[in-house]
Amino acid sequence: MKWLSLVLLLVTTLTAHAAQQAVYVAPAGDDSNPGTMARPFATLARARDEARKLKADGPVTVYVRGGVYELTEPLALGAEDSGTIAKPVTYRAYRSEQPVLVGARQVTGFKPWKGGILQCDLKGTPLENVTFRQLFCDGQRMEMARYPNVDKSDPHYGEWAYVLATDPAPATNNSVSDNIAKTKDHFTATDDVIKPTWTDVPDAQVCIHPAYGWAWNTVGIKSVDREKRIINLASTVSYGLMIGDRYFVRNLLAELDAPGEWYLDQRTRVLYFWPPEPLTDRSVVLAPVTRTIIAMEKVGNVTVRGFTIEACDGDAVTMKGCERCTIAQSTIRNCGAWAVTINGSRKCSAVGNDITATGSGGIAINCGNRKTLERGDCTADNNYIHHIAEFQRTYNTGVNLMGVGNRASHNLIHDCYHQAILMGGNDNVVEYNVVHHTNLGSEDTGGLYMSSRDYTQRGSIIRYNIFHHCGGFGKSNSWAPVREGKVQFHYPGFTWGIYLDAPEVGMAVFGNVLYDVPVCGMFNHEGRDNNWENNIIVDAPGFQISSGNYPDLDELSYSYIKALRDKGLYEVFRQHYPALDSYTDDTATHHTCAPGKFHRNIIYYTSSPGKYNAARRKSWNGQLVYTFRGSQAAFDGFRFDHNCVYGPEDLALKFSLTRPPEKGGMLTWDEWRQTGQDPHSINADPMFVNPAKHDYRLKPGSPALKLGFQQIPLDQIGLYTSELRASWPVVEAPGAALRGDFTTERYFEIPGYQAKPRASAEYSVPHRSDIKVDGLLSEWPLDNPKAVMECREEYSGGDTAGLPSVACAAYDGQALYLAVRNPMRHPDKTVMTGGWGSRDGLEIAFQDAVSKPEGPTLNLYGYPDGTIESLTIAGASATQAEKLRQGVTYAAHRTDKGWDCEWRIPWSATGIDPAKVKRLRFNLGVRKMEDKAWVVWRGTGGYNFDVAKAGTLVLAP
Repeated sequence: MKWLSLVLLLVTTLTAHAAQQAVYVAPAGDDSNPGTMARPFATLARARDEARKLKADGPVTVYVRGGVYELTEPLALGAEDSGTIAKPVTYRAYRSEQPVLVGARQVTGFKPWKGGILQCDLKGTPLENVTFRQLFCDGQRMEMARYPNVDKSDPHYGEWAYVLATDPAPATNNSVSDNIAKTKDHFTATDDVIKPTWTDVPDAQVCIHPAYGWAWNTVGIKSVDREKRIINLASTVSYGLMIGDRYFVRNLLAELDAPGEWYLDQRTRVLYFWPPEPLTDRSVVLAPVTRTIIAMEKVGNVTVRGFTIEACDGDAVTMKGCERCTIAQSTIRNCGAWAVTINGSRKCSAVGNDITATGSGGIAINCGNRKTLERGDCTADNNYIHHIAEFQRTYNTGVNLMGVGNRASHNLIHDCYHQAILMGGNDNVVEYNVVHHTNLGSEDTGGLYMSSRDYTQRGSIIRYNIFHHCGGFGKSNSWAPVREGKVQFHYPGFTWGIYLDAPEVGMAVFGNVLYDVPVCGMFNHEGRDNNWENNIIVDAPGFQISSGNYPDLDELSYSYIKALRDKGLYEVFRQHYPALDSYTDDTATHHTCAPGKFHRNIIYYTSSPGKYNAARRKSWNGQLVYTFRGSQAAFDGFRFDHNCVYGPEDLALKFSLTRPPEKGGMLTWDEWRQTGQDPHSINADPMFVNPAKHDYRLKPGSPALKLGFQQIPLDQIGLYTSELRASWPVVEAPGAALRGDFTTERYFEIPGYQAKPRASAEYSVPHRSDIKVDGLLSEWPLDNPKAVMECREEYSGGDTAGLPSVACAAYDGQALYLAVRNPMRHPDKTVMTGGWGSRDGLEIAFQDAVSKPEGPTLNLYGYPDGTIESLTIAGASATQAEKLRQGVTYAAHRTDKGWDCEWRIPWSATGIDPAKVKRLRFNLGVRKMEDKAWVVWRGTGGYNFDVAKAGTLVLAP
């Protein structure tokens, strides 16, 4: 029987081998040939049609000989091109030859025009009716004529123009981030931008970061006003435009002024081009004529491997509704959108490809059924992805992984404008990837970023990845950008290694290594049910977690649970994710980081961190390890334990803890553990094999191993040798890593700016005895600019987005009186509920500035509904705060223009004697939710109640 089995196996193998069908294609072939090795076809389309006939008799391989194949339409593979598991269909390069699939036409016939600029009349050519947005010369993408010119040596993708001024607009609040009450359809440019030679404005585009570094828009120009320097946009941008927003203008013949630039006149069909080097007989200039090069739809069991695929205006390779299809071992470059998209498919993959110079991202996967939680099992594996997202610069990443049950593994991703990996959906896995030098042009992001804002998207895993140098570039303050006539841009900033943004839930983050991630290793922003375990963070703040009160996010995220219930789909999710039962209609169960845990992690600090963190250690007077901001309940519900934390003996370890309404502060290691956190954690050297060489294996006897830490399989992380790798060994392309440990500080200086004297830090308080506290402010001189405190600064000290408020003060022997008028654009949208900071309200803080020692800082909140709070956050004792609350008389009055309020604060409740104390440190801040802005008398750069940095009330005789 044993011999019989072997004979049968041999016969089966030989039969299968005999059934193998081969079709050949070569540039010098002919589609009238039989498609044999000796007489190949000329086109892939003809080979595809032949494969359809042969595939019933056995596996089919279409061998493509080396050379260039110009495709004027996609190679379309449909259901009729499917193979089976036993009889697959393969399109592949013949042996080691290099077939190149080009979705473009060659441009010839250039003639001199002006200086180094050539022109080519496309009329009467195959490109006469083709609208293209890319031009390639000798394999490199050229730059559409633009101002300012591109600076390819700049790691942050400069140069830029900057918005000089914008106009106010009604607050729209179209999204949780749309809180800038500025216009979205026009702005004022600096003098250098709009030129008399701009005669083709309707074809031009503005490429801009509106308000925030994470937003990117490309919009047409409707018109320009040269005299007023106003650019009117053809459509609105995502967010209200702010002073200092980065942009450039492109597609203008007048701006074709540098080698490598080009412009296509759509009306005359004349192409203008200044080549980077003089063209020769060997020069190849290409213009795309097809959006996609390989389009697969409803195909099964087809593999495409070993090609160079380039020069198209859309996604280079698409799979839609496919099963067991693969794109592998290929170099994909110079496409207008994604290199590979896989949508609505099962068990499809992009494997071993080298991907660069895309218009959008690298590989986008969105497969599986989120209604039934049926898995997609699609994969992006062993790909090398770098220098991507030329046109769609944000949220178009190395790998976008969505849907259900998909995987991104063993990829090397670097030099990204935004994130390396964007993740969402359910039960997806990101593992064994190496990510570095990401977020080079954007901010508020991470090496890996998630922000689904959907409580039903959960169950995914991030494990065994290496992240380093995930920096972040953008404004120092997007909400109040102007300081002393300048807008600062810096790198690194506002970016994390792994960032679960508000609110990602039900995630497992296990076994990752993060080093030289400057701002912070990992950030849990709002989401609950997240487990951060067995990770290593080196020379960066290890972990940040925050939990606040965001009613809009709460309503949005919880709405998906309600929708499942309404559609009868909830039971599938409930059985798969039992934790969903803890989410109820009670909003207190939503926006919190608890339950969750940070367990068995190693946080390690050396004496020589990167340049950025070395500077921050001076400001911290040590090294920040954790940052926690949230309620006491959230703090109790999120648990830190069994962690190993280590730093040199002379490095003080610091832990930032803020539990509103208590005042936050820095704790030592011992003080942190006294809060009940990290009860079994240790401060000890984890004993890495060679941390200087980033070898973070643990030696035997490591104290971290005794805590239950598991060795991370470092030797398995990253690219690996395989028959399906496009290149090996992989040599990384030059990029930002060549700059070493670098930081950046740049400024947009507002032309003609002259520092205006800041409003006086002193306010003279008159003596009056006629004040009636009823919320009606007729007795106050609020219309007299000389008699008011004008609140028009951000808490940071910069310009506020909110309408200014005004206030007056008075006193007598019994009390201090205050009146505040708070105008609003939309008084009917006053937010009356929620916690401090998420509803409209007003803060008063004051302190005896004369006595030694000084008295406590007293702190009050007042709301439009007539309620108040007296706080201990600024340093008052609970007894002092309660005495003040009981003594204060407060009245608020809503008007058709906003809301007013009035205070009587008895001296007896403050402990201040006005006969002896004539000076009070003081500040006043208003929260205006229509703009999500702070409107402050004196911006302190931090808390409004930091009155030592604010102003002074002087009690007049």
